[in-house]
Amino acid sequence: MKKAGLILLGIVVGLVIYAQLQLKEVVDQLAMAETKAEKSPVMLLQKALYQEESEDNLDTTIELYEQILGQSPNVKAVAARAAYQLGMCHLKKGKHDKAVKYFQQVIHQYPKQVSATMKAQNQLNTIAPQMSNIARTPLL
Repeated sequence: MKKAGLILLGIVVGLVIYAQLQLKEVVDQLAMAETKAEKSPVMLLQKALYQEESEDNLDTTIELYEQILGQSPNVKAVAARAAYQLGMCHLKKGKHDKAVKYFQQVIHQYPKQVSATMKAQNQLNTIAPQMSNIARTPLL
């Protein structure tokens, strides 16, 4: 009887250890998925927009938008919005030359992103009227 009890106890301990290992693997996979989601272009854009609006920390916000542009140039809508917001951040800092650069980038690199392109063109018309003809790209 004692042998059967010890065998049963060994099986139970083995199952508990196996379950703990499985649980650890699931937790690790969830952590990796969460890390990837935090780094997605859309999540970074949301984080940057929040940072810009609520924290008003332009240096950190600029870094986030630049990270988005560097990581996601092929996600056109996100990249266009990030470039536009970079222009707006530099405008807030009084760096008109950098703002113009980013507004022009929106217009030239993302012409099919109509909303961002129109906003960028409006900003150029406001801050650099002499450049509006150079930067103007027909909207599709």
